Amino acid sequence: MALGGLGGCSSGLEYNVKPEEFAKQAEANEGSTAWAYEASKYPNDDIKKKYYYPRNSWKCNLFINDILYDSGITPPKQSNGWPPYAKDWADASFYIPNWEHKGEGSGVTWERGDVIANKIGSNSGHCGIAISSSKVMAAGEKKVHDGSDGDHELTGCSVRRYTGS
Repeated sequence: MALGGLGGCSSGLEYNVKPEEFAKQAEANEGSTAWAYEASKYPNDDIKKKYYYPRNSWKCNLFINDILYDSGITPPKQSNGWPPYAKDWADASFYIPNWEHKGEGSGVTWERGDVIANKIGSNSGHCGIAISSSKVMAAGEKKVHDGSDGDHELTGCSVRRYTGS
């Protein structure tokens, strides 16, 4: 059986971007309601406005897409044009160009800028950007936050690290 994954297309924006920038961008958006469950939003890189996230939908994967774009890299996309879902970021067998799956569980150390993700059931999950070795900034129900209240449930999850273009 062939593994799923994303193609290797790139626009060349990735030159000299460091994962630290992902963490800084994520921190700069703490408290934002733009990616809240109750908000509606297009991806920041969706110039043609084709990929709409309606109100009352989870947007943690869109948060990652927009943070990567705002940091200066071309976010990975599925063949249908949508950003990878949280479950895809968590799946070691799902290929995401320029992102190495470092492992999962408590034995993997997070670095600033890593994507931290878990899979919930077969079609869902949650994901965010590591801002330290123990905190993740992610879109929640009401706002973007670091999960200090335990809301993220992203401990012991999969870790992806940006390897550059």
